[in-house]
Amino acid sequence: MRKILDVDKQTLAMRRFDVAKLGQLLDDAYQKQSRDPSDRKKVSFAPSGIGYGAGTCPRQWFYAFTGGVIREDDTDSMGIANMSYGTDAHTRLQKVFKDSGILVEAERQIYTVDDTTEFPPINGYIDLIIDWQGEECVGEIKTTMQESFISKRSKNAPAGYHLLQVLIYMRVLGLNKGFIIYENKNNQQLLILPVTWNVATKKLADDAFAFMRATYAAWEAGTKPKRPFKSDRSPACKSCAFTKHCWDDSEEGVVDLPVLEVPK
Repeated sequence: MRKILDVDKQTLAMRRFDVAKLGQLLDDAYQKQSRDPSDRKKVSFAPSGIGYGAGTCPRQWFYAFTGGVIREDDTDSMGIANMSYGTDAHTRLQKVFKDSGILVEAERQIYTVDDTTEFPPINGYIDLIIDWQGEECVGEIKTTMQESFISKRSKNAPAGYHLLQVLIYMRVLGLNKGFIIYENKNNQQLLILPVTWNVATKKLADDAFAFMRATYAAWEAGTKPKRPFKSDRSPACKSCAFTKHCWDDSEEGVVDLPVLEVPK
């Protein structure tokens, strides 16, 4: 398990100050902030998770919608600290947008679970809705380490699953503009990447909505998808809360559904 404090070999004098014990105390305190694993079923797709890791696997969503299976929670103290940092950054930057005078709404919910439109069941909260150049615009706030920040800046492109998240929000709300704002955790520098509709983004959104419809239809029909991966060591399986249950499950599945392909 990754720990918050990296304890190197200490001198004799430093050993009198029990650094390891203090570090363990802090790690334990972080772990108290974690949520207990749940077997409660989901009723909707989460835009923030649909294009990343296990979120691209139809079988994972089948288990999530079915419920009754304890999810394996492997969030360590470092992960909890990162989530806390992200929450703090969201609050701080949302206030900045409010102070700028262009914020329309923070944490706007989209909820299509009981919708009679063509959308599959989706539930999510949008970080920012701003008034930009006379139109409402979707904004998502992300925090990232220095190396990732530099890479995104050099490529002038967001992570694929972040892009997909914004596109889902734009599609559901019928909006034409969006953006992702990355904050560098090292120095709080900001990178703003616009999101608009073009051939590539439209295809990505179309593929994602088709994936959600097919996956949800399979669950409604009680037809479990086959495992789309050859090994539980695949990247998606490593990030899945149902990995052990899935590979121990004697039911191979009865329908072939493809993994959602999302650009890196």
